Amino acid sequence: MARDAKNRSAKGFEEQEEMTVVILRFKGGGDTLRKGFDTVSHALSALGPPTPRRGLPNFRQPEMPPADPGDESEPDAVEVQQGYLSAAENYADTPRPRRKPVFLSDFNLAPDGQIAWKDYAAQKSPRSLEEKYLVAAGWVTKHGGQEVFTIPHIFSCFRAMKWEEQADFSQPIRRLKSTNSYFDVPKRGQWKLTGLGIEAVNRLPQGDSE
Repeated sequence: MARDAKNRSAKGFEEQEEMTVVILRFKGGGDTLRKGFDTVSHALSALGPPTPRRGLPNFRQPEMPPADPGDESEPDAVEVQQGYLSAAENYADTPRPRRKPVFLSDFNLAPDGQIAWKDYAAQKSPRSLEEKYLVAAGWVTKHGGQEVFTIPHIFSCFRAMKWEEQADFSQPIRRLKSTNSYFDVPKRGQWKLTGLGIEAVNRLPQGDSE
């Protein structure tokens, strides 16, 4: 047992390594420093070959493509941003489906004591699409008993005259509201001619029975 312990102690002693670090400082001219360095090198070489160092694995970093000098932004970030803007633009350019208005069968287009819608439209004789919307809104307001009306009221006038019906039927009214202030929205889904809109209707060809 004593021999085994002695062997293990000797073996453990042989496996130990020793390292001494000595810091030398030289001061003087160039020749003096070179001579001092040569002296230290010879002294170290006399001690024997240097202990091989255990090198660490060399992990090579992946090579990155050269950056574009004209663009300091990150390529990935640019691609994501462009993709996002492209999707947003496509969504904005895609028209949202709108329900087509319905014809109001109970809306009287020839009320007693008032000029009938068809006669009013024939007298005004609108030419452009916007004039047709103004004429319909003018009759609905003045003679149809609907100072505040809805899109189906205007649609019923168009259907009765067999005028062309837009896929987005309310778009011309929305445009006249935003560009000319001819219409107002008292409440969601409701429309009303403004003072400017009534003046625009009155400026259309005469023959209107007030």
